[in-house]
Amino acid sequence: MKGTKRGLKREQMIGKIKMLEYVLNNTIQRLQNYEAVLDCYIEMNKDQKKFRKFLDKKSEENGKHKQEEHKSS
Repeated sequence: MKGTKRGLKREQMIGKIKMLEYVLNNTIQRLQNYEAVLDCYIEMNKDQKKFRKFLDKKSEENGKHKQEEHKSS
């Protein structure tokens, strides 16, 4: 079998891609777990409305900041 420009064979590339897929799946799973814990914590403290208001405020601030960047370009 021919190697690629970097000297990797097809089987090695497939192995590396499978490893990256495994790592990515683990990362996604961890993020989902963090999100579930955060949701439960917010619900436990009965802060849903307060948190939503906070996120809306942050969203507006980010939107204004991005608009200013576009204007200055």
